[in-house]
Amino acid sequence: MNAGSDTAPSALRPGDRVFLIVSADPMRDRVDARRTAVLERRPDMLVVGQPDPAVSKSLLGAVLEVAVFPPTPPGESTCSLPLGYNARVLRFFPSYPSGGKGRPMAALGLTPPPDEGWRPTAIRMQARARVTPEDGLGVIVAGREEAELLDVSGGGALLALSGEAAKGKPLNFELTFPDGGRMPLTATIRWTAPDAGREGRSLAGVQFKGLTIQESRFLSRLAQQILSPCQTTLKSPGQNKTVPWPTTFKTHG
Repeated sequence: MNAGSDTAPSALRPGDRVFLIVSADPMRDRVDARRTAVLERRPDMLVVGQPDPAVSKSLLGAVLEVAVFPPTPPGESTCSLPLGYNARVLRFFPSYPSGGKGRPMAALGLTPPPDEGWRPTAIRMQARARVTPEDGLGVIVAGREEAELLDVSGGGALLALSGEAAKGKPLNFELTFPDGGRMPLTATIRWTAPDAGREGRSLAGVQFKGLTIQESRFLSRLAQQILSPCQTTLKSPGQNKTVPWPTTFKTHG
């Protein structure tokens, strides 16, 4: 995005890069995020160019998500976790001035961004994060004396379990968070292997079942937070709040 914007998200300017998250598919561990640019910030709407592939006109009135990358705070390590807000598709424009000497282009009008209420979001779900003790995440598995969370993504996890694990069997467990919160999950064991060097334990790769879009997106954001060089305290779903908008923007190609 253009550097040096004002403190409010309403300062989005023509040319600023944004992503339109049209859909999320937890079963395929995929987010449909389409890159485009702001054409105009009007009082009644945010006008952006049609991305490629274009947003279908059948989505008029539907809610999608607008995501941007915040800047790195001064003096801190690079932080690339995107922020987003829910926007309704208000209008399709067959031809809209693109500013400068550019030709008019197809565009769509979206609910304008709020002054507050931007939250961490996910541009992709495929990120798989290795979990360390420093992350403070744990797992409680029904019927198992011991269990350990080794990695996590928006669609599944790798667990170390006491006893044997059988491929294709369902597994009920809870993620535990540093803030004391818990997130119940249901999964299917997709593969198993002996836990080398740890007698009586098994590795189990699991795929989450029955996730809502919000739950899958939360788990994907969790993985991205673990992978991020930012110092972030991991919070349970009930403790995740909106975040203040950063004071500046920066361009992401």
